[in-house]
Amino acid sequence: MSGDLHMTFDGPPLHSMQVLLTTAGSGTHTIPSGYTTGIFEAWGATGASGGGDPAGSTQGGGAASGSYCRSSFAVSSAGGETVDYVVGLGPGGASSISSGTFSLTTMSAPAGGNGGAATISAGGSGGAAGAAGTGGTEANVAGNAGDSGQGPATPSATGAGGAGVTGIYASGPTAPSGHFLNTGGVAKAGQISFTYLP
Repeated sequence: MSGDLHMTFDGPPLHSMQVLLTTAGSGTHTIPSGYTTGIFEAWGATGASGGGDPAGSTQGGGAASGSYCRSSFAVSSAGGETVDYVVGLGPGGASSISSGTFSLTTMSAPAGGNGGAATISAGGSGGAAGAAGTGGTEANVAGNAGDSGQGPATPSATGAGGAGVTGIYASGPTAPSGHFLNTGGVAKAGQISFTYLP
């Protein structure tokens, strides 16, 4: 998948390794050999932010960030086995990690909600936080809500997007803020991280 990142961290007796997937889509991940522990993390997609109403000088609401889940597994004898994953497409797409030939409880991270569009007399509502992730053995955390856009009294204040949830080896995407113009901000895809420790 384009946009994916492979990183290494120094550490005996061999390097730790991270595979970070940030492009929306589905696929199969193969667990590498030679590692003892795998940390699997998933973040849901963000919502899209709301557009403003220039005629009323009102601002769109900020979108919410997706939720997060994390699991840790012993993988010393699992080299070559596979798991399936989905990186959620925004807006609305949950990210997930599920069993392939390697068995695990399905991990799912719901997406954050969309920010509301402004009217001529009021700013848009903030997006609802993504519901808490499920299936994680170590963490299942809700996303962060977006802020409401402001009305005519404070026309420069758009609603801020919800901050991405901080994981162990990466942080999830921060949601887009609301806009003054009629068109809102584009949602961001979710994220999957596979990190392996020696």
